[in-house]
Order: sequence, then structure tokens, then C-alpha cells
Amino acid sequence: MIAETGIVGVHFMAPGESGPEPLIRYAVCADVLDAKFQKRLEEGLARLKPVY
Repeated sequence: MIAETGIVGVHFMAPGESGPEPLIRYAVCADVLDAKFQKRLEEGLARLKPVY
């Protein structure tokens, strides 16, 4: 995922109603105000189709 999109996925366990729930937190280490990066990030997110 890092090589394709520049996005890092970090697995963690969050408290849930019926016990711990596995989730993924995504992080970007880049200048998010840069127009070229924004375009690449939006394209990467479109391919990933994250669900919130």
C-alpha cells in the first residue's frame, strides 16, 4: 500500500461494544497541501475504497 499510494495502514484494536474490535488507521507522511500529492492521494483512496 505504501508503494502504490503513499498511505500507511496501522492495525490496532479499539474498544467495541462486545469486546476489542480490529481496525486500521491510515496515515500520510507528506505535504498534504501539495496539489500533485492531493491528486495522487485521491486516486489512491478511490482504489482503496475505505469504509468509515
